[in-house]
Amino acid sequence: MYQKNKLLRFLVLLLPLLFGSNVSAQKKELPSVNAYITTQQSEDGVIDKDRLFIFYFSYIPKELYGFESCSIQSITINNLTCSSNSLGGIRGTWFKPEYSSKEESGEKFKCSLRKIDANRWEFIVEDPIDVSGKLSHRLILKDNKLRLSELIDYSGNLSKYSTITKKTETVNYKPIISNGYENWSAYDVKCNKIAIPVIVK
Repeated sequence: MYQKNKLLRFLVLLLPLLFGSNVSAQKKELPSVNAYITTQQSEDGVIDKDRLFIFYFSYIPKELYGFESCSIQSITINNLTCSSNSLGGIRGTWFKPEYSSKEESGEKFKCSLRKIDANRWEFIVEDPIDVSGKLSHRLILKDNKLRLSELIDYSGNLSKYSTITKKTETVNYKPIISNGYENWSAYDVKCNKIAIPVIVK
């Protein structure tokens, strides 16, 4: 009986050593995220065809380097159809870049990454907009060991309280789906001019 107890205690002490190395190896293999997606905004089922929203997601999990970094760089391409005058009174397309991150927004900026099956990961970002709003992104990415960049699916929505209608309004972001090459594709626009800032002498 004594020998059995001694053996049991030995196994209990040995298990953390055996599985601890596996846990460390798994932590080292946790992937980062570097992914792009182009979307269109949809409200009540109506697509806004005059704008494109390009999002670039960057995420480094804490387990990988000892700190967590999560950010979104976005570019809104406005006036695609040249339907109205843009910046500077020019009837052309213009660009609006934006940036948000966990470092800037604090705990309200939330990022989570989890493996949902053998070949796919789910990445969710909640980005606070002003005081009452939130822009949420859900990405499904193809498994690629250390760096996730190939998007399989995407959905996004913006919810924000309107002081005009006195209620929370929601718009959705629909991904551009194409048969392009390696997640990139050409996109035709009606506007052949771009409004850019310049120095006039």
